[in-house]
Amino acid sequence: MDDNTAPESLEAFRNSFSYGSRSDLDFKFLKMTSNEDAATFLQTLLHHLGDAYDTGDVGPLIEAAYQAQVAGYLPPPDAPPPKFSFDDGPFTPVRAAVANAKVGMLTTSGHFVAGDDPEPFGEPNMTQQEAAERIGDFLTSTPGLSEIPSDTPTSALRVRHGGYDI
Repeated sequence: MDDNTAPESLEAFRNSFSYGSRSDLDFKFLKMTSNEDAATFLQTLLHHLGDAYDTGDVGPLIEAAYQAQVAGYLPPPDAPPPKFSFDDGPFTPVRAAVANAKVGMLTTSGHFVAGDDPEPFGEPNMTQQEAAERIGDFLTSTPGLSEIPSDTPTSALRVRHGGYDI
C-alpha cells in the first residue's frame, strides 16, 4: 500500500477473496465470515505457519484452513433449511434397471472430453486461472452443453470452471 492509498477495511479484505482483487477459491469463504471470525482464522493460520517453520509439519496449517472453510460455508444455526434440501429425495423412482436405462446428467461442473473443448467466449484452451478471472462473464453468459458419451475413459475428461477450485 502506498501513501496515497486509503487503508482497507477487514470487511473489504475478506470480500476481495471472492472474485475480487485477491480472487482465491481457497479463501473465498472469508466473505461469509464475520470480521471477528476472519481475524481469529488469520491469527490461527499465522500461528500454525510459525510452527511449520520450526517443525516442517504443515499438517496443522492445512487442517486449520480446512476447518475454517467448513465453518465458513455452514449456514447459521437459525437459518432456514437450504432451498434444495430434501429428506427423501426430489427424484422420480427409476422404473427400469439402470443398466437397461438411458441416463443423462446435467451439471455446471465444466466437464468436457479432450479434443472437444467448448471454447468459452471463443477462446481455445482457456486455462483454469483464466476461467476464474472471468467468473463474472461466465455468470452472465448463456450456458453451453458438452456431450460426454458414457464410454468416455476418465483419462479423456477435462474440467474448467471459474467458480470452483479445480
